[in-house]
Amino acid sequence: MIPDLPEDILHLLCAELFERRDFGTLFNCCSTAKTLAQPALTALYRAQHVATVKSDSGNETLGTSMAEQDLLVRRWSILWRSIILSALGKTVLPYCRHIRVLDLDDLKLLLEDDRFRGDISANFFSGDLARFNIPMDTPSKTRSGRPRAPRLNLNTIVDDVGELITKHAPMLEGLNGPLLPDALVRWIPRIPKLRSLQVWDGRALNDKRVSELIRQHCPQFEGLAFYTFTENGAQIDPKSDQKLATFFSGLPEQTLTSFTTFSRTGFGPESCLTLNSHGKSLKVLDLQLDAEVIPHLGYLKGCTALEILRLTDNAGTIDLEAAQHDVFLEVIAWLINCKSLHTLYLHGFTSGAALITPLLIDESIRLEQLEVVHYAAKDQNDFHKALTYQSNLERLTLESEQIETRDGLDILSDSLSQLKQLRMLRLIGIAAMFNHDHIRSISENLELLEDLYVGGLGLGDPILGSLALLKSLKSIVLAGISSFTLEGLLAFISNLGPGNRGLILAIDNADPDMALSESEQAYVRQTLAEQFDGRLEYTLFRDPDISDFEGESD
Repeated sequence: MIPDLPEDILHLLCAELFERRDFGTLFNCCSTAKTLAQPALTALYRAQHVATVKSDSGNETLGTSMAEQDLLVRRWSILWRSIILSALGKTVLPYCRHIRVLDLDDLKLLLEDDRFRGDISANFFSGDLARFNIPMDTPSKTRSGRPRAPRLNLNTIVDDVGELITKHAPMLEGLNGPLLPDALVRWIPRIPKLRSLQVWDGRALNDKRVSELIRQHCPQFEGLAFYTFTENGAQIDPKSDQKLATFFSGLPEQTLTSFTTFSRTGFGPESCLTLNSHGKSLKVLDLQLDAEVIPHLGYLKGCTALEILRLTDNAGTIDLEAAQHDVFLEVIAWLINCKSLHTLYLHGFTSGAALITPLLIDESIRLEQLEVVHYAAKDQNDFHKALTYQSNLERLTLESEQIETRDGLDILSDSLSQLKQLRMLRLIGIAAMFNHDHIRSISENLELLEDLYVGGLGLGDPILGSLALLKSLKSIVLAGISSFTLEGLLAFISNLGPGNRGLILAIDNADPDMALSESEQAYVRQTLAEQFDGRLEYTLFRDPDISDFEGESD
């Protein structure tokens, strides 16, 4: 008789399946044997927040039938129903005790989904969950006297579910979602393992007791993210900067490792200053910035442990180099002092390239990811030359006005060709006048490229031979006006290798006067799919039935 594996080994096996996100095998383990069921279920519910049946897979419903979409929402609702029932003690095993992330935003998305109706909704709110079927306090009839369909009181339902689950989920590390202003005061004492908060509205942080309770009950807390910070649910709170600064200062110093804002929040100079109390611990900083705070970016000079920095100037109207030169120099000094920085995104900064150029040539900085969007044309050449100092770059996105001069195009092409470690390269707008020689240079020198977005002038079959040299390429977008032939595309496919399996080839602006016919497109799609499990996306530059004159008059 073959002896049973020890229980701790089964838990280790299921933990490995969890790390691989192999939910299918974990489910099979649940139904294979009793000894496997508990460790497998533990792993499954530990990972429930990334389950493919939930809203994270929403884009996958595109192109699927209505029946398949309904099935997806049904499974999504069953998952949430099982979690809530387990908190009520109505399941065989206490699933909610294994949850690591409570994503209430996902629950709200489910309740808002157009397909969450009829028998799906009725089943969800049946039996023990009937208590959560809370309607809005709205008139039962319209002005015309017709019955009004009841609407769910989403905020109350989500709060009630959170109130219940936080009482029965001792392993919670992350809490996400739209929280009522008093929710955290009620919940934080129950979740001592809390590490991160992602809330919709910063109003949830208004109560000074929130940071005090985190200090007392959550010694591992390290991450905060939110979308907005309103006064009344609509307008940005004019005191949000002071309130956020109070929250930061209420936390133990040097404990925050990540801070993110996803939209307008009122983040300002006081918040910048108090973030310095976490300057040695803060590793990830991602900010959406209003024009008022841009002149105060130098206040962040104490945050030098950063590894990932993403800054977005929402207005994009301030040229720091010209209008606030002292701040411009302060920001450069701050960035150069961030010796552990490996990922840098600057979006909407007119002087973004000028800010980054001194950083690029500093020998102590080794960037792996760089994204610079909407930088000034006058800074292009110096910035592009400086890129050659960052030989460790693996992912690079550049978006700016198209380069008009041959010298400028050559500088960019030559610099890119020296970045031998690049795996992703996206040139948006800036390379609209690239020719075959520029694309060939990139293809011959960047052998590791997996993802390429590039424009170009008069793209045709000759560049396909160069692109076929990229044996790891998985995604390519050709954004320039192009005139590829059936023979050229078939030859390109025949020259691909095993490393190109799953290739997505997007031709975004095919010349309508030289476009492939529908049957030719279908043949290329079929060939790419059959030989490499790939996909062709083919879009015309303009509708061939609309003349240039008509298009301009529109």
